[in-house]
Amino acid sequence: MPDGGSYGLTICILGPADAGARIGLWAGWILDARPFFYRWSTSWIWDFTASALLLTLLLIATLDVAGKRRDESVLGLGGLWGLSALTNPALLSVLPFTMGYARS
Repeated sequence: MPDGGSYGLTICILGPADAGARIGLWAGWILDARPFFYRWSTSWIWDFTASALLLTLLLIATLDVAGKRRDESVLGLGGLWGLSALTNPALLSVLPFTMGYARS
């Protein structure tokens, strides 16, 4: 189940940037220890696991763009949004908020 656990890793990476390293580590362990989350990658592989992975990668990339403001970062974020929109269009509901944060 590589994609089932991959968004747990991205949550651990996202934790120090948002709420602190300790909370990010706890969130990753809670996600890993709950057997309910293992069902997602076997039942709805693309709907939940890929979307969760892409959303956490989008949040990491948004924080990167907000911190660096380089053209390469913005192009990478746009490409990631394109891939996310093709995978699950419902993720586009987060786009205005992340772009507003990246521009502020």
